[in-house]
Amino acid sequence: LRDSNGTIVGEHRFVGLFTSHAYSLSPRFIPVLRRKIAHTMSSSRFDSASHDGKALLHILENYPRDELFQISDEELLKNALGILHLQERQRTALFERRDPFGRFMSCLVFTPREVYSANLRERFGEILCKVFKGTVSAFYTQIGDEPLARIHFIIKTDPQHKFSYDKSAVERDLVAAARSWDDELHDVMLAAHSGRKDLELFQRYAKAFPVTYRDTFSPSTGVHDADKI
Repeated sequence: LRDSNGTIVGEHRFVGLFTSHAYSLSPRFIPVLRRKIAHTMSSSRFDSASHDGKALLHILENYPRDELFQISDEELLKNALGILHLQERQRTALFERRDPFGRFMSCLVFTPREVYSANLRERFGEILCKVFKGTVSAFYTQIGDEPLARIHFIIKTDPQHKFSYDKSAVERDLVAAARSWDDELHDVMLAAHSGRKDLELFQRYAKAFPVTYRDTFSPSTGVHDADKI
């Protein structure tokens, strides 16, 4: 509400729960979301009929619904474009939003589908909880035909507790957590050998170690055993 001078002096607040239609309908059929998506598409300057335009619209239509309602236009544009660029260079990445009232952090973590596991999800949650000094109150995992899995974490935080963080550092920790045993094996082999021998060893032994071995021994031990063999 504004007074005659245009100064904000109050607000109308509507409290309640969304119906199931708010979650099942396409966001293009929900007025507030339709306007938000239209603004994002317009701001992106992509032709809606182009490849990038269609990909961006797909991202927006599949954005977590509660998040889509709450996020600002500016944050949505930034995150949606960031997710779009992930399609070109698939990697582990974080898109976070701080609740204006300090009650939670909303975190979208993308990671290659082939490395996703329940254990990895738990490690991601531990990293985020440590950074934001909170607890995981909810998480939602989306794994489809696309090359990246998406985990939406809600990290409950204390409004009275202030914190700061370096997003790049947090992403580095998430990337390190997502590295597979094979990734570590290749790095250790590369450090121990050079050139053709490294490539031959990795090609021969990368898939030779059974799951029980990987769970018990480090990649460094794997390189040592491969050398002995």
